[in-house]
Amino acid sequence: MTAIGQPPDRLNTVSFSPNPADGSNQSRTVTVTFDILTAWVESQPAGPDADHLRSTASVVLGENSPAEALALAGKISAPATRTDTTVTIFKRWRETEPAAAAQWLAGQKLPPDLGARLQ
Repeated sequence: MTAIGQPPDRLNTVSFSPNPADGSNQSRTVTVTFDILTAWVESQPAGPDADHLRSTASVVLGENSPAEALALAGKISAPATRTDTTVTIFKRWRETEPAAAAQWLAGQKLPPDLGARLQ
């Protein structure tokens, strides 16, 4: 984790522009570490909003930490959203690091329908 006053490790951070809650069109960029993002997402109450957060955060996290992203995606409660998010992250990973993705897949016990989609 990055200490206060230190610049964040760019490989372990994510930047995004949230929609302002006040309805303004003001542009804002937020940079947080992956562990802070994951902890915040995990602290949200269960339900469709939390599933949406987990899905979005997982896809963003998957750009640099696909195994961690897939673990987070596995916590999505809605089966269709969980499957779609997992497939998206895994296929992107397989394109950039096929050996690592294959090794991850070999170590998983997945439902047959999901396993088939990841082949």
